Amino acid sequence: MKRPLAALAMTAVSILGMMTVAPSANAADGTCTSTTNVWRSYNKNNYVSTVPTTGSGSTSCIMQQGASGYHVFVLQYTLHFCHGYNIRMDHQYGPETAAAVRSFQASKGLAADGIYGPNTRNALSWRFYVTDGSSLACWRL
Repeated sequence: MKRPLAALAMTAVSILGMMTVAPSANAADGTCTSTTNVWRSYNKNNYVSTVPTTGSGSTSCIMQQGASGYHVFVLQYTLHFCHGYNIRMDHQYGPETAAAVRSFQASKGLAADGIYGPNTRNALSWRFYVTDGSSLACWRL
């Protein structure tokens, strides 16, 4: 009788352990280190935007203070042109970018931690261009 109860207890502990460490649906796939193009069609025009990604191409990524590169510039550009934040677009995720991300997050009712992640990405409107360069728009992904 003791062995079946011990086995049942171990199974319960294993299941509960998996439930507590399972990632949430909004968990990121890694750190943003690159970019990719996202395409949309509207009124017979093709629009393209560039968004941050992991090295493997997932748009579900995280950026925070200390990051640098073109992927940071893309975020800064979107914060500036689509959301009105007057920040330097210097490819550096410094205190100024973190403050703009915090302010944006707070304005959307998100946890205002200054870290760009999947929830922030989904709330942002990104700068899209018609592929012939004739028009601009800001849309959510």
